[in-house]
Amino acid sequence: MQEESIIHALGDCPAARKFWLSIGVPQALVDFLNLDLLECLKVNCLCSNHIHANGIPWCSQFPFAVWSLWKHRNRIVFDNSPPNPKLHHVCLQVAREHFYRVHKFRRSIAVQVRWIRRPIDWFKLNSDGASLGNPGKAGRGGLIRDHQGKWIKGYMRHIGLPLLQPKKRKKQ
Repeated sequence: MQEESIIHALGDCPAARKFWLSIGVPQALVDFLNLDLLECLKVNCLCSNHIHANGIPWCSQFPFAVWSLWKHRNRIVFDNSPPNPKLHHVCLQVAREHFYRVHKFRRSIAVQVRWIRRPIDWFKLNSDGASLGNPGKAGRGGLIRDHQGKWIKGYMRHIGLPLLQPKKRKKQ
């Protein structure tokens, strides 16, 4: 029995070539099967400007295609499963599902931020802090407003580099 290479299993064998033709490789990347394995993976996983006909970026779809083809090939070889002529449909569906699931939660919601009037004789303290990296220069500040929103008092402090120092253990 002749040893099969990854390049053969994922691109050179007739079943793999048929899969790639069925899945609809973007025209600019049609020659990717002629590249070595690492270059092929790099070109296809980093090509964010190519959008597939189904609206999903090719760089998001390609890893699912490779994984689907690899699992399918292993099921045929090791489990004697019959070839699935609709593998490209299954692959596109899985890629689409994952793509929209991930991007569904990336939508930002605009929230109007404003001062809310406090009851008479109340004061409101607003405070915040920030750092330039971790570790990095840090500072804090705040202000106090009265019930009409008028500035009463404010403060700011330079903290410096807020490093956590490990405590030395006492010997017992």
